[in-house]
Amino acid sequence: ARDEAARAEVARERDLFRTLTENVSDLIFVLDSAGYIKYASPALRGVLGHDPAIAIGRPARELVHPSHREQLHERFALLARHPERSGHHTFEFMLQHADETWRWFEAVATNSLDDRAVSGIIVHSREVTERKTTDLALQQTRMQLDVALQGAELGVWSADLRAGFCFLDAN
Repeated sequence: ARDEAARAEVARERDLFRTLTENVSDLIFVLDSAGYIKYASPALRGVLGHDPAIAIGRPARELVHPSHREQLHERFALLARHPERSGHHTFEFMLQHADETWRWFEAVATNSLDDRAVSGIIVHSREVTERKTTDLALQQTRMQLDVALQGAELGVWSADLRAGFCFLDAN
């Protein structure tokens, strides 16, 4: 009866894990110490249009934008070599969608190579393309405003009503 209850509990936990991973939009990868994909969550299909089963065994760097590969390789190698300093490492990079467009992701990587249940580096990623696009547009608008203000030789007033002061930037 105990064995049966234990098996039922394991099956329940497996079903819970499957349900969770199938119903999130974040990407979860488990990479081996050489950077090859050991596990890719089902969200890979919905987010990037890639079949998770085909990703298994491929180098993760194949999905990464060429301009980000070297930096990610260095960070990954450091994470793999120094598990005592692992913690959570956050970084941003672009991954290629199946339609050949590039999408921005923010990821947190954790070295779990010594964890027998995982034996890999867990990379939890979420798409931030819209945020990055908005940030870039805002940055460009600020630069254009700065150029326009400098050319017009106008000042800009800033007021902080709570603190009770005004500031004039007269260029």
